[in-house]
Amino acid sequence: MSTSRLFGDWDKFRHILTKLSDNEEQYFAVGRSMGDKIAEKIWDTIESQEPDFAPLVEEYRQQKIREGYYDRIMIRTGDYLNSIQVTNVESNGDQLSVFVGVEGGKTETKLDMTELAQFLEYGTSKMPARFPITQSWDIIKDEVKKEVADRLKLIIEGDLR
Repeated sequence: MSTSRLFGDWDKFRHILTKLSDNEEQYFAVGRSMGDKIAEKIWDTIESQEPDFAPLVEEYRQQKIREGYYDRIMIRTGDYLNSIQVTNVESNGDQLSVFVGVEGGKTETKLDMTELAQFLEYGTSKMPARFPITQSWDIIKDEVKKEVADRLKLIIEGDLR
C-alpha cells in the first residue's frame, strides 16, 4: 500500500480561502456595476440601431413620423430604452448572477413595459421578433465577460498577497 503526504502552509491556505469568501460584498459590487454597464450598452446598441432589426412596416413608420415620434425601431418615446435596468443580482454558492431587463412602468398607451419588452423580443402575430436584448448581448458579451474576469481577478489577487 502506498501513502502520500501533502506538504504546504495549510494555515496560509485556510487564510486565503477565508479572505476569498469574505469578499462577497465586493463580488456583488462588481456584479451590480457590470449590470449597470450591460444595461447601458444594451441601451446604446438599440439607440444606435446596430443590430439588424426587422424593419418597421412602412405604414407604421409613416404614422410614427406624422404623430411626431422617432421613426427608428423600438424608439417611440424613449420609455422602453429608459426602462432597461439591472433587475436583480444574486449569489448562489460560487455563482453570481446579474439580471438585466425591463421592470415595471407603463408606456404612454398604458401597455405594461414588461409586456412591451416581450413583444419586442419575441414578436406577436402582427409584429416580427426583433430580439433587442438578445442581439445586443450577442454584440457586447465578449467585452463584458473579459471585464468581469479582469475585475474579479484584481480582487482575488489582492487576497493572495
